[in-house]
Amino acid sequence: MADPTPSILILSEPSDRPFGSAEALAELFHLEGINDLETGSLTELSESDLVDRSLIVVGPADPHDKVVDRILDCVHSGCGLLAISPGEAFAAKLGLDHTLTGRMRARLEIPLEGMPPHGLPILGWTQHWSPSKKWDGFESAYFKKPAGGSKEWPAILECSLGSGKIVILSYDVALCVYLLRQGNPMLAGAQSSGFSRMRPADLFEGWQDPRDALYPVADLHTHLLRELAHRVWPQDTVLPWLWYFPGSADTVFVLTSDDDHSTKEQFDSLIQACSENEASLTFYLVRE
Repeated sequence: MADPTPSILILSEPSDRPFGSAEALAELFHLEGINDLETGSLTELSESDLVDRSLIVVGPADPHDKVVDRILDCVHSGCGLLAISPGEAFAAKLGLDHTLTGRMRARLEIPLEGMPPHGLPILGWTQHWSPSKKWDGFESAYFKKPAGGSKEWPAILECSLGSGKIVILSYDVALCVYLLRQGNPMLAGAQSSGFSRMRPADLFEGWQDPRDALYPVADLHTHLLRELAHRVWPQDTVLPWLWYFPGSADTVFVLTSDDDHSTKEQFDSLIQACSENEASLTFYLVRE
Protein backbone atom coordinates (compact mmCIF):
# COMPACT_ATOMS: atom_id res chain seq x y z
CA MET A 1 0.00 0.00 0.00
CA ALA A 2 1.42 3.35 -1.07
CA ASP A 3 2.08 6.04 1.54
CA PRO A 4 -0.49 8.88 1.57
CA THR A 5 0.45 12.15 -0.09
CA PRO A 6 1.90 14.62 2.45
CA SER A 7 -0.64 17.34 3.13
CA ILE A 8 1.92 20.17 2.83
CA LEU A 9 4.00 20.89 -0.26
CA ILE A 10 6.84 23.41 0.11
CA LEU A 11 8.16 24.84 -3.15
CA SER A 12 11.11 26.98 -4.19
CA GLU A 13 13.06 27.75 -7.33
CA PRO A 14 16.82 27.58 -7.92
CA SER A 15 18.40 30.82 -6.75
CA ASP A 16 21.43 32.29 -5.05
CA ARG A 17 19.40 33.53 -2.08
CA PRO A 18 20.89 32.38 1.23
CA PHE A 19 18.60 29.79 2.79
CA GLY A 20 16.09 30.22 -0.04
CA SER A 21 15.60 26.48 -0.52
CA ALA A 22 12.41 24.58 0.18
CA GLU A 23 14.39 22.40 2.61
CA ALA A 24 15.29 25.46 4.72
CA LEU A 25 11.61 26.37 5.05
CA ALA A 26 10.76 22.75 5.85
CA GLU A 27 13.13 22.90 8.83
CA LEU A 28 11.13 25.79 10.29
CA PHE A 29 7.97 23.67 10.14
CA HIS A 30 9.80 20.72 11.70
CA LEU A 31 10.76 22.97 14.61
CA GLU A 32 7.05 23.58 15.20
CA GLY A 33 6.21 19.89 15.25
CA ILE A 34 4.75 19.89 11.72
CA ASN A 35 6.10 16.91 9.78
CA ASP A 36 3.44 15.91 7.25
CA LEU A 37 5.23 17.67 4.40
CA GLU A 38 7.51 17.31 1.43
CA THR A 39 9.57 19.70 -0.69
CA GLY A 40 9.64 20.29 -4.42
CA SER A 41 10.80 22.56 -7.22
CA LEU A 42 8.65 25.22 -8.85
CA THR A 43 10.41 24.66 -12.16
CA GLU A 44 9.34 20.99 -12.21
CA LEU A 45 5.85 21.37 -10.75
CA SER A 46 3.12 19.34 -12.46
CA GLU A 47 -0.63 19.25 -11.90
CA SER A 48 -0.33 15.83 -10.27
CA ASP A 49 2.03 17.28 -7.64
CA LEU A 50 -0.84 19.39 -6.31
CA VAL A 51 -3.39 16.61 -5.91
CA ASP A 52 -4.55 15.92 -2.32
CA ARG A 53 -2.70 18.89 -0.81
CA SER A 54 -4.04 20.95 2.07
CA LEU A 55 -1.33 23.63 2.05
CA ILE A 56 1.13 24.92 -0.53
CA VAL A 57 4.04 27.00 0.74
CA VAL A 58 5.98 29.00 -1.85
CA GLY A 59 9.32 30.42 -0.78
CA PRO A 60 10.86 33.61 -2.19
CA ALA A 61 10.32 33.19 -5.93
CA ASP A 62 8.71 34.50 -9.10
CA PRO A 63 7.30 31.37 -10.74
CA HIS A 64 6.25 31.11 -14.37
CA ASP A 65 2.67 32.22 -15.05
CA LYS A 66 1.57 28.65 -15.83
CA VAL A 67 2.92 27.44 -12.50
CA VAL A 68 1.16 30.27 -10.64
CA ASP A 69 -2.10 29.47 -12.44
CA ARG A 70 -1.84 25.82 -11.37
CA ILE A 71 -1.28 26.82 -7.76
CA LEU A 72 -4.15 29.32 -7.76
CA ASP A 73 -6.48 26.72 -9.34
CA CYS A 74 -5.60 24.44 -6.44
CA VAL A 75 -6.36 27.21 -3.94
CA HIS A 76 -9.68 27.93 -5.66
CA SER A 77 -10.60 24.30 -5.04
CA GLY A 78 -9.96 24.59 -1.29
CA CYS A 79 -6.20 24.36 -0.71
CA GLY A 80 -4.37 26.97 1.39
CA LEU A 81 -1.46 29.04 0.05
CA LEU A 82 1.30 30.65 2.07
CA ALA A 83 3.42 32.91 -0.18
CA ILE A 84 6.66 34.05 1.45
CA SER A 85 8.32 37.19 0.08
CA PRO A 86 6.88 36.70 -3.42
CA GLY A 87 8.49 38.17 -6.50
CA GLU A 88 6.96 41.13 -8.30
CA ALA A 89 5.09 39.19 -11.00
CA PHE A 90 3.84 36.56 -8.54
CA ALA A 91 2.58 39.24 -6.17
CA ALA A 92 0.80 40.99 -9.04
CA LYS A 93 -1.10 37.75 -9.77
CA LEU A 94 -2.10 37.72 -6.11
CA GLY A 95 -3.47 41.26 -6.36
CA LEU A 96 -0.58 43.33 -5.00
CA ASP A 97 1.44 46.18 -6.50
CA HIS A 98 5.13 46.45 -5.67
CA THR A 99 6.13 49.93 -4.50
CA LEU A 100 9.76 49.13 -5.49
CA THR A 101 10.73 50.08 -1.95
CA GLY A 102 11.38 48.25 1.30
CA ARG A 103 13.46 48.39 4.45
CA MET A 104 16.37 46.63 6.09
CA ARG A 105 16.02 45.57 9.72
CA ALA A 106 12.34 46.39 10.10
CA ARG A 107 10.07 45.58 13.03
CA LEU A 108 6.86 43.62 12.75
CA GLU A 109 3.90 44.52 14.94
CA ILE A 110 1.81 41.38 15.45
CA PRO A 111 -1.49 41.36 17.36
CA LEU A 112 -0.78 37.97 18.95
CA GLU A 113 -0.29 37.06 22.59
CA GLY A 114 3.35 36.66 23.66
CA MET A 115 4.85 38.87 20.98
CA PRO A 116 7.20 41.73 22.00
CA PRO A 117 5.26 44.97 22.57
CA HIS A 118 7.95 46.87 20.64
CA GLY A 119 7.58 44.58 17.62
CA LEU A 120 9.36 41.48 16.35
CA PRO A 121 12.77 42.25 14.79
CA ILE A 122 13.38 41.27 11.19
CA LEU A 123 16.89 40.88 9.84
CA GLY A 124 17.05 41.11 6.07
CA TRP A 125 14.92 42.91 3.52
CA THR A 126 11.22 43.61 3.95
CA GLN A 127 9.10 44.31 0.88
CA HIS A 128 6.53 47.08 0.73
CA TRP A 129 3.34 46.04 -1.05
CA SER A 130 0.33 48.12 -1.94
CA PRO A 131 -2.96 46.24 -2.54
CA SER A 132 -4.23 46.84 -6.05
CA LYS A 133 -7.79 47.76 -6.97
CA LYS A 134 -8.62 44.09 -7.60
CA TRP A 135 -7.34 43.01 -4.17
CA ASP A 136 -10.14 41.58 -2.06
CA GLY A 137 -8.61 40.89 1.32
CA PHE A 138 -7.31 42.49 4.49
CA GLU A 139 -4.04 43.38 6.17
CA SER A 140 -3.51 41.56 9.48
CA ALA A 141 -0.07 42.85 10.57
CA TYR A 142 2.15 45.81 9.79
CA PHE A 143 5.77 46.92 9.87
CA LYS A 144 6.37 49.64 12.42
CA LYS A 145 7.81 53.02 11.49
CA PRO A 146 11.53 53.29 12.30
CA ALA A 147 10.88 55.90 14.97
CA GLY A 148 8.20 53.70 16.52
CA GLY A 149 4.56 54.54 16.88
CA SER A 150 2.06 53.94 14.12
CA LYS A 151 2.09 51.24 11.46
CA GLU A 152 3.92 51.72 8.18
CA TRP A 153 3.44 49.05 5.47
CA PRO A 154 1.42 45.81 5.52
CA ALA A 155 3.56 42.83 6.55
CA ILE A 156 0.92 40.08 6.42
CA LEU A 157 -1.92 40.17 3.90
CA GLU A 158 -4.77 37.67 3.80
CA CYS A 159 -7.55 36.92 1.34
CA SER A 160 -9.85 34.18 0.07
CA LEU A 161 -9.90 32.67 -3.40
CA GLY A 162 -12.80 30.41 -4.19
CA SER A 163 -12.89 27.80 -1.43
CA GLY A 164 -9.29 28.40 -0.34
CA LYS A 165 -7.31 31.03 1.54
CA ILE A 166 -4.08 32.91 0.84
CA VAL A 167 -1.60 34.52 3.22
CA ILE A 168 1.28 36.65 1.94
CA LEU A 169 4.29 37.24 4.21
CA SER A 170 6.38 40.24 3.15
CA TYR A 171 9.79 39.03 4.34
CA ASP A 172 12.06 35.99 4.00
CA VAL A 173 11.36 34.18 7.27
CA ALA A 174 13.96 31.42 6.77
CA LEU A 175 16.77 33.91 6.20
CA CYS A 176 15.59 36.02 9.13
CA VAL A 177 15.63 33.05 11.54
CA TYR A 178 19.13 32.08 10.38
CA LEU A 179 20.49 35.59 10.89
CA LEU A 180 18.90 35.91 14.32
CA ARG A 181 20.35 32.59 15.47
CA GLN A 182 23.74 32.56 13.78
CA GLY A 183 24.72 36.23 13.80
CA ASN A 184 26.14 38.54 11.16
CA PRO A 185 27.92 36.56 8.39
CA MET A 186 29.96 39.69 7.59
CA LEU A 187 31.67 39.22 10.96
CA ALA A 188 32.92 35.71 10.13
CA GLY A 189 36.57 35.56 11.17
CA ALA A 190 36.41 38.90 13.00
CA GLN A 191 37.26 39.29 16.67
CA SER A 192 34.85 41.87 18.03
CA SER A 193 34.17 40.78 21.64
CA GLY A 194 37.50 41.91 23.11
CA PHE A 195 38.78 38.40 23.84
CA SER A 196 42.03 36.99 22.50
CA ARG A 197 40.36 33.83 21.19
CA MET A 198 37.36 33.50 18.90
CA ARG A 199 33.98 33.41 20.67
CA PRO A 200 30.37 33.07 19.43
CA ALA A 201 29.77 36.63 20.64
CA ASP A 202 32.12 37.86 17.89
CA LEU A 203 29.31 37.26 15.36
CA PHE A 204 26.79 39.39 17.26
CA GLU A 205 28.58 42.71 17.71
CA GLY A 206 25.95 45.41 17.05
CA TRP A 207 23.60 42.73 15.77
CA GLN A 208 20.94 42.57 18.48
CA ASP A 209 18.74 45.32 19.81
CA PRO A 210 18.92 45.23 23.63
CA ARG A 211 15.12 45.33 23.74
CA ASP A 212 15.02 41.86 22.20
CA ALA A 213 17.34 40.16 24.70
CA LEU A 214 14.45 38.90 26.84
CA TYR A 215 12.52 37.35 23.94
CA PRO A 216 13.25 34.17 21.90
CA VAL A 217 12.78 36.19 18.73
CA ALA A 218 13.88 33.47 16.27
CA ASP A 219 11.41 31.02 17.85
CA LEU A 220 8.66 33.64 17.66
CA HIS A 221 9.17 33.86 13.89
CA THR A 222 8.67 30.10 13.54
CA HIS A 223 5.61 30.30 15.84
CA LEU A 224 4.21 32.97 13.52
CA LEU A 225 4.80 30.71 10.51
CA ARG A 226 2.85 27.95 12.23
CA GLU A 227 0.04 30.38 13.06
CA LEU A 228 -0.21 31.45 9.40
CA ALA A 229 -0.34 27.82 8.28
CA HIS A 230 -3.32 27.32 10.61
CA ARG A 231 -5.07 30.38 9.16
CA VAL A 232 -5.10 29.06 5.61
CA TRP A 233 -5.63 25.41 6.47
CA PRO A 234 -8.88 23.94 5.04
CA GLN A 235 -11.60 24.07 7.68
CA ASP A 236 -12.83 20.52 7.16
CA THR A 237 -9.46 18.90 7.98
CA VAL A 238 -6.91 19.06 10.80
CA LEU A 239 -3.28 20.16 10.57
CA PRO A 240 -1.15 17.32 12.03
CA TRP A 241 0.78 19.03 14.80
CA LEU A 242 2.89 17.12 17.31
CA TRP A 243 3.95 19.57 19.98
CA TYR A 244 7.13 19.25 22.03
CA PHE A 245 5.39 17.46 24.92
CA PRO A 246 2.19 15.37 24.72
CA GLY A 247 -1.00 16.49 26.42
CA SER A 248 -0.47 18.30 29.70
CA ALA A 249 2.88 16.67 30.48
CA ASP A 250 5.29 18.72 32.54
CA THR A 251 7.96 20.53 30.57
CA VAL A 252 11.64 20.78 31.38
CA PHE A 253 13.36 24.15 31.21
CA VAL A 254 17.17 23.97 31.27
CA LEU A 255 19.34 27.09 31.46
CA THR A 256 23.12 27.00 31.16
CA SER A 257 25.67 29.76 31.45
CA ASP A 258 29.38 30.47 31.39
CA ASP A 259 30.08 32.93 34.19
CA ASP A 260 33.35 34.62 35.12
CA HIS A 261 32.39 37.91 36.75
CA SER A 262 29.25 37.53 38.94
CA THR A 263 29.39 38.67 42.56
CA LYS A 264 28.42 36.62 45.62
CA GLU A 265 25.21 38.64 45.93
CA GLN A 266 24.26 37.79 42.35
CA PHE A 267 24.86 34.09 42.96
CA ASP A 268 22.78 34.26 46.14
CA SER A 269 19.95 35.89 44.19
CA LEU A 270 20.08 33.12 41.57
CA ILE A 271 19.99 30.42 44.26
CA GLN A 272 17.01 32.09 45.95
CA ALA A 273 15.10 32.33 42.65
CA CYS A 274 15.62 28.60 42.03
CA SER A 275 14.50 27.77 45.55
CA GLU A 276 11.32 29.82 45.21
CA ASN A 277 10.43 28.10 41.93
CA GLU A 278 11.30 24.55 43.04
CA ALA A 279 14.15 24.37 40.55
CA SER A 280 17.52 22.69 40.92
CA LEU A 281 20.87 24.35 40.31
CA THR A 282 24.34 22.96 39.77
CA PHE A 283 27.57 24.97 39.96
CA TYR A 284 30.69 23.65 38.25
CA LEU A 285 33.78 25.33 39.70
CA VAL A 286 36.90 25.26 37.54
CA ARG A 287 40.34 26.13 38.87
CA GLU A 288 42.39 28.67 36.91
